[in-house]
Amino acid sequence: MYSETLWDHYHSPYNNHKPTQFEARARKVNPICPDILELFAQVQTSGRIAEIYFLAEACPPVLAVASLLCRWAQGREVLELARLKQQDLADWIGPLPPNKGHALLLVHLALQELLAEPAIKVYTDK
Repeated sequence: MYSETLWDHYHSPYNNHKPTQFEARARKVNPICPDILELFAQVQTSGRIAEIYFLAEACPPVLAVASLLCRWAQGREVLELARLKQQDLADWIGPLPPNKGHALLLVHLALQELLAEPAIKVYTDK
């Protein structure tokens, strides 16, 4: 049903906790199901993501996609994150049942909200 990548990230999620310090935060709630996702980030003065974390009360695909995003985003330039598409997440995590496609949308919307935070947005306006 789910890919090996999804199960790996679900069982051993990357940076799944609230950090003690962060410069930007995004919180998204799925209005249809009870999934909640929060992203937290610190940015280096160079415009790279120094740290990125997530917290989620959600189904396995949301947890796995958020974990995959955090692993990929660590150390990348903010502009790279801004170019990330929902389809990229889908390609990385593998096929999802039609009723779980909301996981990709929720994570992508949270990322877009995070990128709009003042501490991060300054690097996308260049």
